[in-house]
Amino acid sequence: MTFHSYLILAKRKWKLILAIIIVVTVLAYGFALAKNKNLYKATVFLSIGVNESAMRENPKSSVYENVQAADQFTETVQGWFKNPDFLQRIEKKSGFGSNISARKQEKQNLLVTFNTPIRLQAEKISEVIKNELIAELNTYNQRTSTAFQLAIYTPNINEEPVNVFLFLLFGILAGLALGIAISYGHEYLFQLASFSEQITDILQKNYLEKLRAQTSQKEQLELLLVGLKKHTSNTMMVAGVNINPGHLAKEIARHIPGKTFHQCILPSDCEKLTDAKYLLLVCRLGKTSLDDLKKLRAFLPKEFDFVVIES
Repeated sequence: MTFHSYLILAKRKWKLILAIIIVVTVLAYGFALAKNKNLYKATVFLSIGVNESAMRENPKSSVYENVQAADQFTETVQGWFKNPDFLQRIEKKSGFGSNISARKQEKQNLLVTFNTPIRLQAEKISEVIKNELIAELNTYNQRTSTAFQLAIYTPNINEEPVNVFLFLLFGILAGLALGIAISYGHEYLFQLASFSEQITDILQKNYLEKLRAQTSQKEQLELLLVGLKKHTSNTMMVAGVNINPGHLAKEIARHIPGKTFHQCILPSDCEKLTDAKYLLLVCRLGKTSLDDLKKLRAFLPKEFDFVVIES
């Protein structure tokens, strides 16, 4: 099936799809508001340096070399935030779990971020991170005879607004997809024609014309009449499959004088097909039964065409 086929399905079922879109969008909007009330984003800016007293004790180390060492060591500190043991200590001492991540910015600088539902949690976690970093630096300095220190530690906690527009967009798209799926699922379950291609496959020929429910549209009706006028039979049968073809039959009879038109509803009036020399089947998407169409295939005369009403 083509994209156009699904577009026709959406047009036919627009009321149902619109209702589903509204329901899903309202639910998505409500979820966004509920989520927006309790979300705080914490951003901690920290910088690693070298203790000045250590620089005086080691005159061979220049300021530049110490800055370079601190810059390289910042990558080590960044790795600590991927250490499960380090993260577990933060979670245990703060009493809260959080998705903590760290990334390096400029030389010696790290940016640590995490989200929490409560502001007090963010403040507590921020404090614990600072204490654990200082403890970890002291342990590292003792074991490696270095003098790295936490030079700057600046936490910033803000209420993070959820992008309501994204939730609304998700609701609309999800509602549209769900609406189309439900519409097609209903017709599939009851074996109703959803696409013109299904009717074409059963009847093994192309449709004469596609119409809309309002057959007064001139362009479509004129194309249909051109095809019907080619037939020389003076008597024509217009049969609707599970629908009443009366309105279309009257329109055709009005534009093609001098011919006799009969009409019937299939499959209830199947016996009327016996004397039909030329048959025009009228199938409507969402109404015509595919099972009935398959059963009728054996009773159709040699000369027949069909039209598809899309909406």
